[in-house]
Amino acid sequence: MPRFGPNLILGRDGARELAFADQRVRPDRLIEAGHVFRHPRLDDALAHLLGRAPFPAARPTVGEPV
Repeated sequence: MPRFGPNLILGRDGARELAFADQRVRPDRLIEAGHVFRHPRLDDALAHLLGRAPFPAARPTVGEPV
């Protein structure tokens, strides 16, 4: 992303803290609830969305008989 956009909207400090900072986000509550992600890795999800990977076979959800 070009730096001037976030700098213009958020200011230099805001852009540095929000737009350009590394962020690690974890779906802990979803995992604790037993949610199964179709694509647990970002690169697999993007490959699927861009048509570069087949859609995985459906997996049973929590509580559903196997």
